[in-house]
Amino acid sequence: MLFRSIAFKLFPATLLLLLLAERRFKPLVLTVIFAGGLTAISAGLLAVMGHYSLADLWQMNAGGKDLYQQTMVIGGGGVQHGHSLWGVVSLLEMLGQSAVAGWQTTLYEVAAAAIFLGLVVHAVFRETERWKLVLLATVPALLLPYVSADYTLIQIYFPLVFFLNSPRVSRWDVAYVALFGILRVPVDYYYILGDISISVIIYPAALLALVLLAILDPQRTARHVNGELYGKRGNQRRMPEARRVEPSRRRRTRVHPATADGWTSSPSPKGSPLPPLIGG
Repeated sequence: MLFRSIAFKLFPATLLLLLLAERRFKPLVLTVIFAGGLTAISAGLLAVMGHYSLADLWQMNAGGKDLYQQTMVIGGGGVQHGHSLWGVVSLLEMLGQSAVAGWQTTLYEVAAAAIFLGLVVHAVFRETERWKLVLLATVPALLLPYVSADYTLIQIYFPLVFFLNSPRVSRWDVAYVALFGILRVPVDYYYILGDISISVIIYPAALLALVLLAILDPQRTARHVNGELYGKRGNQRRMPEARRVEPSRRRRTRVHPATADGWTSSPSPKGSPLPPLIGG
């Protein structure tokens, strides 16, 4: 079903990183093919039903993209209620009362591509924890676009659920919980400029801190979770092993034949009689 989301909007394509990290190449290729096919079919239907040519559709799409770029990106219309890194850059330009130049958008595109490539390399070749893979696949779609509306932060639930269900321990667990909590509550308590509040700074900082912490924090698998023992190889559950006792140190116990309740008595010294029974 991922191909439908990708055909509708390109941002969910970052979730393909999960398939790539798990070496699931067949679903990866099929998702890309189906997403491209669904996009082509949609464009064809729009051309037929609207009596347009594919060239006209391409020109209209390019014109709409240029208008959006001028209004929301360069003009700063998409800064408020956002959480992208570009929002921070654009806010600094607006506070300095200077216009955004074309070279700045180009430089940001190159930097965003480099950041995403670095996350891909780390996820594929270094990362082993499931919840961190989900985090690295989710955050780029929230942090790197020019415009990211605050409602898209609902996607942070995906890595949060995997984090809460992961059998692990870390000295930074409290920090993880705090960062996830910041991303789940509104923080528009102070407005900096017009409709632009401190959320455009707090949310990107929390996302960036969460990713850096997940990368730098080494994996420590919990030894005991819910009374079960976890090995070093992952979540292979096994029952706690009994304490081994040397045969020479084991104490022998015997049950008195007349005890109906199963009481046991320790071995008596040699030659000493067994204690009398009650009422015997």
